[in-house]
Formats: sequence, C-alpha cells, structure tokens
Amino acid sequence: MLEGQDFIDDFLCGPDSFATRLDHSRRLQQVWAEMYPGMVDGWEDFKTIGYAPQRFKTRSDILGKCCVKLIKVFGFYKVLSDDPDPSHREDKIWGTEKLTKWCNYNGFKKLVNFGIDADYATITYIFRSLPQDRRASDIAIDAGKLLETLDVVDAVLREGRAFMSGPDNNTYTGIMLMHLKGPFRAYFGHRTGVIGRPSDPAEYGRALDECQEYARQVADMCKMLWEAHFPHFEWRAKFGCYNCSETKGPDALRIGCLRDIANAERVCPDKAAQQFESMLPVSKTRWKRHECNIKIWTELSEACRERPAAQFLPSRREFLACTFSYLCMLDKTSECERIFSIVQLIEEKRRERKKM
Repeated sequence: MLEGQDFIDDFLCGPDSFATRLDHSRRLQQVWAEMYPGMVDGWEDFKTIGYAPQRFKTRSDILGKCCVKLIKVFGFYKVLSDDPDPSHREDKIWGTEKLTKWCNYNGFKKLVNFGIDADYATITYIFRSLPQDRRASDIAIDAGKLLETLDVVDAVLREGRAFMSGPDNNTYTGIMLMHLKGPFRAYFGHRTGVIGRPSDPAEYGRALDECQEYARQVADMCKMLWEAHFPHFEWRAKFGCYNCSETKGPDALRIGCLRDIANAERVCPDKAAQQFESMLPVSKTRWKRHECNIKIWTELSEACRERPAAQFLPSRREFLACTFSYLCMLDKTSECERIFSIVQLIEEKRRERKKM
C-alpha cells in the first residue's frame, strides 16, 4: 500500500497537510463551517491525531471518511484559491498548490489508488488485527473469517469488482470513481487544471488499467503477507476443532481436524483423536461457564497433570501436543512490528527483482 501514501501525507500526516492546517487555523475552521454548516465539526475526522497506521481500526475508519468527503475538501481548496483578499494570500497559495497537486492524469491515478488502499484497509481489518500484541484473538473462531477475507480481497481487488459501475458498488474505489466522474475545474492564474477522470477516452482507459494493475499488486501483497505470517495454514485452519461456541462444527468433523493437526505435529492421530474425543463433553459444559475457548482448553490441559505443578501425564502426550500448538499460536510478542518488517522485506525483494 504505497501508491496512496501521497494522499495520506497530503491530507492527514504531513506538516502542511489539510488536517494539520485545519486543526491549527481558526480562520480555516471558520471558512469550513461557513461552507458546510451541517459539518461544523467536520474537520475532527481529519485531525492527524486520529490517524495512526499501526492502529488498524483508525486506518480503515479515517481512510474511508477521506474518500467520502473528498469533494468537500477540494471545494474548500477552491474557495481558498479564489479568495481575492490580499491578507489571505498565504492561504490562497496553499489552496492553489493543493489543487495543482491532485489535478489531471497523475492526480486521478493517485486518488483512485487511495480508494484501493481504503478498500484494502477495510476488507483486511480482521486479518491485519489478528496478530496484535494481545491474547484475546482466538484462531479457533477467526480461522474461517480470515479465509473469507482472502476470498473478498480476490473478488474486490484481483477480479476488479471495485471498478464495476452501478449503484451496487459500495466500495471506496467505486465512491472515488463516482466523485471523479464529473470534472472539477480549477483555474490557477492562466492555467487550467481538471480534478477528475481524463476527458480523452484512451487516456482514461490507460489510467484505469494502471489502477487495476495496482489493485492486483495489493491483492498479491496480501497473499504474500498471509503466507509469510501463517506458513502451512492449510492445517492451521484446522484449529477450528477447538471452537466450543454455538458456531462449532459437528463432533465428527472436529475429530477429523484434530487428526490432521496430530499428523502435522507428528504424533499418533488415533491416540490424539481418542483423547480429544474424551474431552468434548467436558468442554461443552465449561463453555457455559467461561464462554472462552482459550480458558477451556488451558484448564483441560492443566487437568492432564498428576497433581498441580507436576509433570504432564505421558498418557495425554498426543492430545497435549496438539492443544499446545493451538494455545501457543495466540501467545505472540511484537507481532505488529514483525508484520511491518515482513512487508518491507517483501517490497525490497520485489524492487531488486525489477532491477535485474
């Protein structure tokens, strides 16, 4: 997600960004309030303090709000750019520079790519928030949601459904394309800039092709990140067998999944399945008490000791090997930083391949 970074810096994070200026200028707040009386506090959505890339929820929320309110921001720039008052010369220059940056062919591509980034941040919220520094995540429940997330990424970004026209397209990319359908003309001295889709059909088609290619690259990056962080997930998804909630599968299916985990852990699947099956009635009872899979299987594992603080029973070795694998998946430190380092490494390798 690098193409939309210019938009983030220009609107949210940069020292001369829209959010920073509006947050610290009483006059600009007054101009905004006069233009949009129903959005007197509208700049609160754009305040820099509300955006942090490492906080997944704020990323998807704030980027989405930027897409929805984009045209209002450009209208705000236009008012500043047209202001004839000499005392407002600095704001006039600032508004004109902002309009200039986002006009014509390159500006159109950057804005659409930002819509793609906003869709990615929204779709992959569950996927990207799973490995945060917390123990609340339960892969027994999340595994299915994560696989569904990959399917949605493929459909929206790789297959290009985000670019489909029509009222049913509620993606942020679709909203951005709808905003840019009608050109927003701005005059900078003797020059004219157009914020919107290129008027030349061939040029518009070429720009759209490049944006769709970027969307496919984002989908590929998501898959690479998934494979780097969850190697051999084809069997890790079997951890759904430890789900004791109302959404659990049939016992026969759960036992079959446990057998697959046992094979991956290189223990006897028959013994592991037998030991696991003997635990199922107790796990159902404890769900009513705890409503937490992690607590249930931690308690059942602790019950496999000869006495408190003693060694685990050898007769429960197979069950414990599988269950510890499930529980240890949840105990991670600094995974947020690890993920960002993986993304950076993948991107650096991609750049090296391009040079060759």
